[in-house]
Amino acid sequence: MPAPALDHPQLLRGLPAADYHAMKAISASTAWCLSEECPALALWRSPWNPDWQPPETAEFDLGIAAHLAALEPKQLEHRTVSIDAADYRTTKARELRDAARQDGKVPLLPWQMDIISAMAASLKAHPIASHAFRNGDAEVTMTWTDPVTRIRCKARVDYLPNCGRWLVDLKTSTSANPRHFADQVARLGYHARAAWYLDGAAEVLGRMPQEYWFIIVAKEPPYLVSVVTLDETTIDWGRRQNRRALDLSRSAMAAGDWPGYRDPGQNRDRAFRIGLPPWAVWRLQDRSDAGEFGAAPTISTRAHPDARSYEG
Repeated sequence: MPAPALDHPQLLRGLPAADYHAMKAISASTAWCLSEECPALALWRSPWNPDWQPPETAEFDLGIAAHLAALEPKQLEHRTVSIDAADYRTTKARELRDAARQDGKVPLLPWQMDIISAMAASLKAHPIASHAFRNGDAEVTMTWTDPVTRIRCKARVDYLPNCGRWLVDLKTSTSANPRHFADQVARLGYHARAAWYLDGAAEVLGRMPQEYWFIIVAKEPPYLVSVVTLDETTIDWGRRQNRRALDLSRSAMAAGDWPGYRDPGQNRDRAFRIGLPPWAVWRLQDRSDAGEFGAAPTISTRAHPDARSYEG
């Protein structure tokens, strides 16, 4: 079970990914789960639970290989295995895939290798992204102690330039459209991730990086690339959610209780009373105003006085 740790800030280069994930400290993904899900799920998915392993999928393999091709191209050949098959429907192909993963390598089908090569070429051809992965180090681990809760924290930066003025986060996606990425930011908590990494870097490096860059490359032709940074208001929302996550973690540690879904401030489980989200109410009101439901009652867009919205 997590406990506070008072360690000095550290910058670790060359730490294997498995060692990073096993490190018993709160990560950005654990913080997001604490804030937006619940402490019980965050604990289950944390390094304090030896029984949990992240799912291994073809999409996960493709993302890892794309990172290798862009960030550590010299490691791509050593850390991947080419599977001579069109897919994993045969027993032999699945056995080769599983054997590669047991050896700590990434299995790739020939068509996946073609995609990786095309994505890497697009990144090199982009006028901004092509300069993002120069004069620095890939996969840099940072550890620090949160100054408020005294909880040990960690982050693994995709790419840290020697100047330390910015952090680079490579994302593979079905689309590099910045408008679509904005939806992913809100849904997947990338704004909280950016805030976590920026604040962690400030603790470790002694200064706040100027920017947090998302380099987005599409996984489909023509493998377009976008470079995105977040505005200060968005980053501030991420900081507020991270602070809530750390406060929840401190409370759970102190009480020795990692609860499931509860309303904020509640110390016991209860039945939830929920309502439609505002956008659904507005849509129904528009349909009602158009006469679709006949003589409909007035629909208030204000929350029911007894309604609760779950926040973890």
